[in-house]
Amino acid sequence: MAERVSTIQLSHLEQTIYFAAQRHGTNLLDADIVTRLTAVSRPHAVNLLASMARKGVLYRVGRGRYAVIPPPFSTSAKAMSPIPTNSLVS
Repeated sequence: MAERVSTIQLSHLEQTIYFAAQRHGTNLLDADIVTRLTAVSRPHAVNLLASMARKGVLYRVGRGRYAVIPPPFSTSAKAMSPIPTNSLVS
């Protein structure tokens, strides 16, 4: 049976933030950076970052700081392991 690939739905602003960070080589985001990238208010920027973390494209590394997760956006152990998981079990 084929493994089903799920898609992540990002809003337009979330896409703008994510791809601007990728373009600029920014690995850490906070509300101040987001307000400069999108010209939204600070509370809105905080909400956008939290939403993106819930969706799995950012990882919270501290209070108000988020690491950008490069594609693919999967957080499963199988996707993150550089060694095929079936070779780990003997």
